[in-house]
This record gives sequence, C-alpha cells and structure tokens, in this order.
Amino acid sequence: MDTGSSRDVVGLDNATGARYLGAGIIVFGRAGTLMAAAFDPDRGEMRGNPLPVLDGLLTSTLGLAVFTTSADGSLAYVPGDIAENQLVLVDRKGKAFPLTKEPGLYQHPRFSPDGRRIAAEVRKGAETDIWAFDLTRGTTTRLTFDQGLAPTWSPDSSRLALIRVARDGSYRPFWVEADGSGTLAPLGQDLSFPSFIPWSISPDGELVAFQVMRGKDRANFVLASPDGSDFFVLRDEFGESYWPQFSPDGRYVAYVSVESGRPEVYVRAVDGPGKWLVSRDGGGEPLWSGDGSELFYRRGDEVLSVPTRLAPDFSAGTPVVLFEGRYDSGGTDQHWGVAPDGQTFVMVTVGQVSATPIRLVLNWTEELRRLLPMDN
Repeated sequence: MDTGSSRDVVGLDNATGARYLGAGIIVFGRAGTLMAAAFDPDRGEMRGNPLPVLDGLLTSTLGLAVFTTSADGSLAYVPGDIAENQLVLVDRKGKAFPLTKEPGLYQHPRFSPDGRRIAAEVRKGAETDIWAFDLTRGTTTRLTFDQGLAPTWSPDSSRLALIRVARDGSYRPFWVEADGSGTLAPLGQDLSFPSFIPWSISPDGELVAFQVMRGKDRANFVLASPDGSDFFVLRDEFGESYWPQFSPDGRYVAYVSVESGRPEVYVRAVDGPGKWLVSRDGGGEPLWSGDGSELFYRRGDEVLSVPTRLAPDFSAGTPVVLFEGRYDSGGTDQHWGVAPDGQTFVMVTVGQVSATPIRLVLNWTEELRRLLPMDN
C-alpha cells in the first residue's frame, strides 16, 4: 500500500472473486469450482498449491463465481452450472434463427462493416477469446489466443480493436488482424489513462471512440486518434455516458447519458455544439444502420428504430418498436449487433439456470484449516 506496486501471486492464475479470509487463507473461483490456498500475508506468497474445496459453484458467463464470505468465517454461495447461451440472428419482426450450432458462452457480438462476419467473445474453460463467424461460408475462426474482449471492427473489416485485462486490472486496447493469424498491435499506446475500451471507429479510421471506465459501472468517453497522440473528451456534464457509436458519415456520435435521471439515447456532433435526445422513456446500446437512415436502440426487452437524417444537419423521427424478445442486456457491455442493411440483428440468448437457494456454511474457515497446509 505504501509504494503502490503490485505483483502476481504465483498459482492464482485464472482466479475470479479472490478473497483473503484473514486467517492465512485465500479463496477464489475457477471454472465452476471454489478453490482455497494457504497464504503468507507477510511474504505475499501461497504455501502449497490451491485445493478444490467445493464443486458445482454457479459461475456467470463472464466467469464470475457467485459466492461471498463473512468476517466470522461463514460461506454463502449459490450452487449451479455456468449459464450457457447462444448467438441468434433475428429479423425485424423478431423471428430468430440460431447462429451457433450448440450452446456455449458468448458475449459482445458485432457485425463487420461489410456484413459478412460476426465477431464475438467466446469463453472456453477459464479463457475468453474473440472468434469470427463467417455468414457466407458457415465457418468460425479464432482471432485471439491469449485473451480478447469487446471486439470492434475497423471500417474496412480487416482487423478488430479489442481489450485485454492487464495485471493491474486495467483494460488495455489492441488491434488484432481478422485473418486468424493472431497478430496483435498496441492501440492508443500513448493514452495516459487506464481502462480505455475502444467502442467505435470513425469511417475514415482517424478517430476511435473510447469508453473510459471510472469504477464499477461508471464511464465516460473520449475520441482519440488510433495512436493516442491526439484526443479530446466529449464530457457529459452529468458524468455518466456509455456506448459511443460513430454515425456512418463520421459527423455524429450516438451515446447514452443518465442526465435525465435514467438512461436515454442522445446524438451529438463530433465537431460542434449540436446535441439531440433521440429515445423516449429510456434506452440503451445504440447502433446505426449502415446508411445512417436509422438508429436502433434497446429498452428492456424491446428493440426500437428511429428514422434519422444526417445531412445537411442531424434530425430524428419518432421511435417505433420493431420487436420484443428476452435477450441478454444490462451493465455497460454491448449485447447485440446490427447488419449494415439494418435488416438483421445478432442477439445473445439468456442462459438458463435452474433456481437454487443460497446455501450457508457456518464455521467454514475451521474446515479449511483442516484441509490446507497451515503453519502451527
């Protein structure tokens, strides 16, 4: 705490929700199993290897283990399996067609600008990487091989921006080639702030809209050149804005702000003071059609469309509901995508988990002491 330095604890790879119990014990989740290890707090090292102490721990799609511990040594957890989901293609009337052949762990799908592929996060075991689904050939290609999150296509569909989680917990942006070579290159390497997530790239490739995480579920965004050498903040005076998306002509950014007290979709000019409220009665996760004639957004289970005009100045019509469906949403992630022609959407189904009660284990620390190699 004095120096601010950090280091890995050897053996705690692929750990989620790690907690120090204050009794020389660390517990954490790993792929549906609750693990425990004896820990020396003075040296910051484990004593021996971690041991599995509870199987069948409910784990979210993002790998977060559902458990907590108390100061008196009790454990509360939810049993269950990882909630698998699927990617589906949905037309404007709400009719769904499966994109993935079998359930898995999918997040953050995005159509390529040429409409031929969909990139998404795919979790296998404890690792999450980016895969591309070719809609013409029906094939899949793995694009990252050592973690990849939040894919965003370049305007020419040749590569994707993504993030990786650094050892200090911050998000670091990279480019990856879309040919499956796995070649990575830094993105925005001169940016001076941690946790920059590339959310959208201008049509000319000259600007990247970065969402800047400022603590749990709090964000703003900046526009920056791809090398990070030049950037400016589009500040929301109310301090919260999400999901920045460049319009197809690059003159505007659609985003979500909570300035009215609830999330609403706004559009503002990239270069100028113009700002317009687009949604009504709440909205999130905005996406443009490829020609800029529509702006889509979500409101609960509803998918809405707003007719828009980009030239000579921006204007928007009345939102209409296209369809309703129970699909993944919430938080600050992007849970869907839209094809350039605006006729097809890619959605993430909600993983089904059987309802189970919270289980409470009293005096759990004493049981761990019997299992682990503790110093006497």
